[in-house]
Amino acid sequence: MNRQALNDEMVAVVKSDEAHKIVEHEVKSLDEEAFTPEGVIKSYEINYKSIKYNPMGSIMFDVIINRDSNLVVSCSLNKRSGILSSGGVVLSENLVGLTERKGG
Repeated sequence: MNRQALNDEMVAVVKSDEAHKIVEHEVKSLDEEAFTPEGVIKSYEINYKSIKYNPMGSIMFDVIINRDSNLVVSCSLNKRSGILSSGGVVLSENLVGLTERKGG
């Protein structure tokens, strides 16, 4: 598969409803009141320009929280078991601080 075709396929996966459900699940695991008036996490936006292929077979990308580029969840998705699933997340230092203050 050529580079552009691989990139197009990865973008399609990350834009899928299935991927968005996984991202929302990960965000809600950080703040169970996310997307509500009580939550500290009000919104998320996937940075489609950040999508990269991981040689271990995952798709990596960044999720910007509350429209603040300092609040980032770096996500990975994989389909090793035949089902799209989270390969884990890494939080920016500022996001760790925000969720710790909330108690997440």
